[in-house]
Amino acid sequence: MSEAAARAPYRTIPVRPETWERLQALRMGGATYDQVINDLMDMAPIEKVSDAFLREHFRRLQNFQGVDWADLREKYVRKRGSRRA
Repeated sequence: MSEAAARAPYRTIPVRPETWERLQALRMGGATYDQVINDLMDMAPIEKVSDAFLREHFRRLQNFQGVDWADLREKYVRKRGSRRA
């Protein structure tokens, strides 16, 4: 745990109104939102979540067309230079 995380016991996370409504519906019997979120995460093992993420990543890589590094560098340097002016 980072030092900042140890100092601040709670975090604010932005969610869409629809997500908030769904989360509220799952909060029963005096459970805290922290408990609800942890229960949901316990139901989805990290292996399953990461597997879905990696499958999508590899699917996108199938059609990936790289760019020439020289072109990318030139574009980046040009963009940085215009911000300084």
